[in-house]
Amino acid sequence: MNTSLTRYVRLFNPYIGDESKLEEAAHKNVEYQVKKIKELNPILKKYIDEGKIKVVGAMYNLSTGKVDFFDETGAAVNGK
Repeated sequence: MNTSLTRYVRLFNPYIGDESKLEEAAHKNVEYQVKKIKELNPILKKYIDEGKIKVVGAMYNLSTGKVDFFDETGAAVNGK
């Protein structure tokens, strides 16, 4: 199995089949994707390291229309 896929499966395996953990799994996915964007894109990484841009995670709630943004630690910082 592809090593990226293996890491992804390991990260999310605890959440498979447990709907009560769906929100937590979605949040972990946002954190994972932000991390990968920062690691895999050398152009973005350069601008991030220079403080010129910031890559943040966000989740949109279809029921409420609210968007939650997350800081570098993964904590929600606001909702709109």
